[in-house]
Formats: sequence, structure tokens, C-alpha cells
Amino acid sequence: MAEQQANKLNLLAMAIVAVLVLAAVVLWVVNRQRGAAGPSQDVSEQKALAHAEDVEEHNYNEAVRPPSIGSGDSNAKTTPLTGEQRREMQLSPKADVAPGATLLQITGARKTWEPILQQWYGQDAPDFALNDLQGKQHRLSDYKGRNVMVVFWATWCPPCKKEIPNLSLLEKRSPPDYVKILAVTNENAQLVQKFVAATNINYTVLIDDGKMPELYLRVPADGIPAAAFVDPQGKIKFITSGYVPPEDTKAILAAEK
Repeated sequence: MAEQQANKLNLLAMAIVAVLVLAAVVLWVVNRQRGAAGPSQDVSEQKALAHAEDVEEHNYNEAVRPPSIGSGDSNAKTTPLTGEQRREMQLSPKADVAPGATLLQITGARKTWEPILQQWYGQDAPDFALNDLQGKQHRLSDYKGRNVMVVFWATWCPPCKKEIPNLSLLEKRSPPDYVKILAVTNENAQLVQKFVAATNINYTVLIDDGKMPELYLRVPADGIPAAAFVDPQGKIKFITSGYVPPEDTKAILAAEK
């Protein structure tokens, strides 16, 4: 009897030992797995953080990098340009509009504008007479002998506003007898006067009286800014619709037909 009880106690003790050993093994395995997963998770988090920092640095560099012109290194990091430096860049030569390019070549390289009303090219530019903001009358025919840009624009038009610094610099840098800019709008004269003063427009702004010849009336309102390029002989050379970059404007003015 006593021997049987002793055997039972031994079996119970062995069972308890076995359970404890099994529990120890399970805990060791779990801890090992946690130890293996921890560093991997840390590495992933570090990679994610490093990527976020790279994105932030890229966004900052894009914000301060000036637009690339021509064949320059567009990936070079630099400080922001001053207003004068940016204006200088706007009239720098552009690689895809070569010096001496024809109108056909210029048209082929365009990105932000379209040639329109081609049936008028080579025809006499219809004359018109409009008053500027000071009440002085300007006739298109007054400027025969030089290039004329008849620009159609509005104060509410974002691409028109983008063109203003380019046209102002063209007016400033060009010889007096080379080109005349006549910017035509049909808006209220007082509104335009305030806008001109605020944006420092230095070229001639005219108020459309609603009596412009047919050609100019056919320029689509949703296609402004638009420009009719009139050659020194008073003939229509080219008509554009959309934002024309300064290098394209200069190329059109200089191009042979």
C-alpha cells in the first residue's frame, strides 16, 4: 500500500517536472522569436523615416531650385533666384528654339501655345485706333516700319499675368524702333489702370471700344493671352493663342517668313 502511494507521488512529481520543462521551452522559443522580429521592425521603421526625410529634402530642393533653361543641369541644387535674376533667365536662349529658326520650326517646338487664324498670314493687318489709359489715341498704322505685337489680355487671366514680366522686359530691353507692344483689353479703364499700376506694366495698354476689325474680333476669349505679330511692312506675320514664353516671342519677332 505504502509502495503504491510512493509510486503515485513519483509519477506526479515527474509530470510536474515535465510541465515545467515544457513551459520553459515555450518561453525560450517565444523570446527568441521576439528578439528576431524586434530588430527587423526597427530597421523597417528606420527605412521609413529615412525615406520621409529624403522626400522632405527633395521637396525643399524643388522649392528653391530655379527653373532650368536650355541645356543647363536641372538637378543642380542652388539658392532661390532674386527677381532680377529670374527676369534675366526668362530672356535667356532656349535650346529647342535655335537662333535663326523659321516660323515652322518655332511652331514645331511650341509647348504652351497654338498658331491660329493662319488664313490671315501675309495679309495686310487691319488698321485700328484705340485710346490708352491716358486718353491718347494709338493707330496700328502709326507704328509701320517696326514690329508690332497686338496682345489681347485681361486682368483676370492667369496666363496673361504670367506674360506681363516677359513683355515688360522685352519693352525695356528692345531698341525703340524694333518692336511696339499694344496690349488690348475690353475691361473697365479704371480697373485696368489700378492693375497696371500694381503690376508695373511699362508698355502701351489700350481699351477696346468694341469696334475692332473682324480679324481681332475672331480671337477667342478663352484663348487669351493671344498675340498678332505684325511685321514692319504692316502685314500679319503670325498669330498665337496661349502663353508664349519669352524665348519663343523673341524667335517669332526675329524669324524670316
